[in-house]
Amino acid sequence: MLRLDITRLDNAHLAFGRGIHYCPGAPPARLEGQIAIGAALRRLSGLALAVPPARIPWRPAACAAR
Repeated sequence: MLRLDITRLDNAHLAFGRGIHYCPGAPPARLEGQIAIGAALRRLSGLALAVPPARIPWRPAACAAR
C-alpha cells in the first residue's frame, strides 16, 4: 500500500529520470497531476497555507537549470 508521507526527509531523487533513462510516462503523469491538483483546489475552496508564504523556502526545480 502506498502512502504520502509529508514528514519524510529530502532524498533528492530524480523522479522521472534524465537523458536515455527518462520515463516515457512522465508527460501524461504531469498532466494527470495538474488535472488532479486543479480539481482538488476547486473543491477545497477554503484551503489555505498553515504558515505565512514567507516562511516557505524556495527550492528551484531541477529542470530550471537546463
